[in-house]
Amino acid sequence: MSGSVGSECQCASRPANRPMKLTAGGGRPQLIAGVSRIGVERVSYAVVQMRHSKDPEGGWEPAFPHDVGFLLLADCPLSGWALYSYDTLDSEKEWAPLLDVPPSLRVLLDSAQRWPPAMAVSRQKVEDFFRGSAPEPADFLERLELIIRREFAAAFSGFQLRENRIHEVCYRAPGDWFWVRPKEDKPGLVEWVSDDFFLYVARSSDFRAVGNEAS
Repeated sequence: MSGSVGSECQCASRPANRPMKLTAGGGRPQLIAGVSRIGVERVSYAVVQMRHSKDPEGGWEPAFPHDVGFLLLADCPLSGWALYSYDTLDSEKEWAPLLDVPPSLRVLLDSAQRWPPAMAVSRQKVEDFFRGSAPEPADFLERLELIIRREFAAAFSGFQLRENRIHEVCYRAPGDWFWVRPKEDKPGLVEWVSDDFFLYVARSSDFRAVGNEAS
């Protein structure tokens, strides 16, 4: 998923997340990796069925119990479900997800969120792989696990931490820092990782130069 360059963002178009209570820094999603310092066992992952939202504006939401904090990690729009992380301390015992995430993928997801570019690139690649199709949840998770492993093997993949210079409603403010890399075959453009692990496209000049670029 990529945002258009220089466009004004519309909050309503973004996937709905309910802040996870145990995240640090005022609930900013990019700090979810801080959960590891509290106890990873408090966070779990699951494929969750979508349902019509009770919000007056309509739309869809994951079928979590009331007051469970969650964060969208990857989805497949034609399937009617999505992969979420959620706060297990909030969940009700009688609630069950569509599919639990296997232990091998849980470990990778914990690590990927500590390295946001890996999570963002993996999310985009798995969604692109299944675009226009409706896979079974198990097939989706199997492909995601394979992709995350490949992204870690690719190490840093050209990303740098750079300071943002512009204001974009709902997305970024001056002084925020994001993982950024040059957009392949697009001079003057970059890809940047949002707080909730999406990849967006922007002008390189939106971010302060670092290293050799600054000299």
